[in-house]
Amino acid sequence: MEALRGASTDFAQHMGMAGGFNVNSTSEEAWKAFLAGTLEVNYQGQSNTNEAVFARTPEQAIDSTFGGDPKEPLSANAWQGYRTLTLDEIDALVEKIVEQVKLRGPFLSLEHFVNRLPVPAIDDSHGIGIKGALEAAIDAAELNPLAAVSLSSPLRKKNEPLTAVDLAHGFNSLIDGGPGRITQGDILQPMGPYITARSDTFKIRSTGTVNHPVTGQVISQVWCEAIVQRLPDFVDDSQPPHTSLSELETNPVNFRLGRRFKVVSFRWLDKNEI
Repeated sequence: MEALRGASTDFAQHMGMAGGFNVNSTSEEAWKAFLAGTLEVNYQGQSNTNEAVFARTPEQAIDSTFGGDPKEPLSANAWQGYRTLTLDEIDALVEKIVEQVKLRGPFLSLEHFVNRLPVPAIDDSHGIGIKGALEAAIDAAELNPLAAVSLSSPLRKKNEPLTAVDLAHGFNSLIDGGPGRITQGDILQPMGPYITARSDTFKIRSTGTVNHPVTGQVISQVWCEAIVQRLPDFVDDSQPPHTSLSELETNPVNFRLGRRFKVVSFRWLDKNEI
């Protein structure tokens, strides 16, 4: 058991991800390109022209005999198949995601991005304590049609309509959770392995000038660029990368300076590259 516990805390130092997507991005174009990554994917033999696929599992039940649009709240087919988003729907979603990033960010971790924040209701004028950023963006983009609460559904036990208790817990539809409803989890399914709340590789540019001691006129000027990467190792490598914060406090160097940085590349720049 002790060996398993050790493996669970130190395996991250052996992993890296090239080209991860930073969820603190406020670029709508970047979000659109990222969310459209499953555009026109052939899923279970079905082509999805001009739509991005957000399936919850590798195999989902599809039975055309049920009939009806899975996006319609009271359709029996809402419990079949999988959800897709058109480019227009993705545009609407990314606009609301960027609004949430600006409202809630910067996100210090993926937990901070995914989960709602423990904000007292009296201080929560923006509803950030009710739902996470993605779920809030989905609702604001109106991607899930609301079912009239006065209607009953053949899919609901004893044909019962939504109750006040359901509404108090955020159930806005008779089929919340059905495959026809796009959720935060559906969005995270394809994008989860590629998102990050920070970057560990940085491009740093600097300039230096020489001025005439009398006139102050610039005599010479140079520009340089360095690619710097943060490594798992601490500055003082006597402590392993998975050292806990409480243990880190015993080492003033690591507690103050943290992880080691490595200069991956360095080059001088021409003026026309600036």
